[in-house]
Amino acid sequence: MGVALKIAYDAWVARRQSAKERIERFAPERRAAYENFLRLARAELDYMKRIRDLGDAHHRGETVDQEVIDNFPASPMSDFANSLDEVRRLAHTIAVISAADAIMGIFRDMIAANKNALNDPDGNDEILWFLLQRMFEDREREFIYGYRLDLGIGPPAGGAKDYPIPRRPWKSPDLPEQIIRLHLAPRKPRPPKDPRHHT
Repeated sequence: MGVALKIAYDAWVARRQSAKERIERFAPERRAAYENFLRLARAELDYMKRIRDLGDAHHRGETVDQEVIDNFPASPMSDFANSLDEVRRLAHTIAVISAADAIMGIFRDMIAANKNALNDPDGNDEILWFLLQRMFEDREREFIYGYRLDLGIGPPAGGAKDYPIPRRPWKSPDLPEQIIRLHLAPRKPRPPKDPRHHT
């Protein structure tokens, strides 16, 4: 009986060691994928801001120089979407994948918000845009926490155990995005004003 237990224990230890070695072998690849995802997410956010600025200038009646339009950068969305696939392929924890998916969802919301603001401006556009940026920051911290946990890095020295997870007053981290999406349905074009009536 003792010999059988010893054999079983040794086999269990060997499997754990083998799994640990596999994880450690691919850790640099995972870390590179996570950092690439963050880099492209921030690049896409910068692109969205520049698109927003162009739309704002258009609504203010400003003329945008042709040189600005000609030199406007291409969206990194294609590379960003590919980086999300890479995160899904390599991640070992659901926390990393769910945070990455949520970040992509916020960018879809930003695209919808920018379209609405361009096609049919509304008094709530700036509020929605402000909230979407804060949601991105929130989810970015969640992703960083998840990937540090995945790689076994842990919090920075002296940091809280849940660094850098934000403190949320609601139970579901998806709740704010769900509320925002209720306000992002395509708007029906407003009928043109009758020039015979004056306000």
